[in-house]
Amino acid sequence: DKNGGISDVKADNDPGYGTSEEAVRVVKKGPAWKPAVQNGRNVIYRHKQSITFVVSED
Repeated sequence: DKNGGISDVKADNDPGYGTSEEAVRVVKKGPAWKPAVQNGRNVIYRHKQSITFVVSED
């Protein structure tokens, strides 16, 4: 939204093992982002954020 609130969070792909659900949960739970500004006014902005999971065998 215009105040930096996060909405419409979804995963574009699902590598399995609950990773997409966890990525969506973490992004939704995070703080508001810095709002986008155009011509001195806050505007709605759509952003695609990449998240990389590193899985190790223990």
